[in-house]
Amino acid sequence: MRSIMSVVAARLAKPLRRLLRACKSAWDSSARASAALRAASGQGERAVRDSQKWREYRFENLILHPMLDQAKETLTQDECLLLVKRSRELFGFANVPIQFSNHSRRWARAWISHIVLPPWAMTPLTVMHEVAHTMTQPYKHGPYFVRAFLILVARYYGVSLRRLKALAREHRVKVAGSFPPGRGFSLEMCGAKPAPRVRFPKSRRVRA
Repeated sequence: MRSIMSVVAARLAKPLRRLLRACKSAWDSSARASAALRAASGQGERAVRDSQKWREYRFENLILHPMLDQAKETLTQDECLLLVKRSRELFGFANVPIQFSNHSRRWARAWISHIVLPPWAMTPLTVMHEVAHTMTQPYKHGPYFVRAFLILVARYYGVSLRRLKALAREHRVKVAGSFPPGRGFSLEMCGAKPAPRVRFPKSRRVRA
């Protein structure tokens, strides 16, 4: 019996070794592809955690929406396109297209190259939220994103940026003090010079 087992083991050893080598090779190839994808998207070796996502959402819903009059007004497609263009110009970025979705998607989405907006998301705050994502990938809802978003809100609604930052920090939402140089932001936005004046579509009212 022992001799039979040893013969079977000897015959299976070589195919098993080949299978293990193939699995290891596939695993290494997958790891290299994932690392290359992360490097191409600017994420480095590890993906950035979205640790303050829900705090940021809560801050928008509990503070910004009640404070900013007409925050939930619906924009036309042309107004959305203009707002995206002017918002990115403010930071020294080229314009990106918007894909207007006719489906009742639950989420609006933003990538470096474009934005997807369902009908419910065609509001000033949501559009500026997604624009901030296009400029601060892959930092998700981190401090760089919050800084970009609050700058847009302050300029669009004519409210104090210092006040918005203070409110965010009161609600445990971290706000970056500056943007990282070399990430595409203009020198003005990295703190070298005052921010440029870019005219937004039209002024909005703010509740005291």
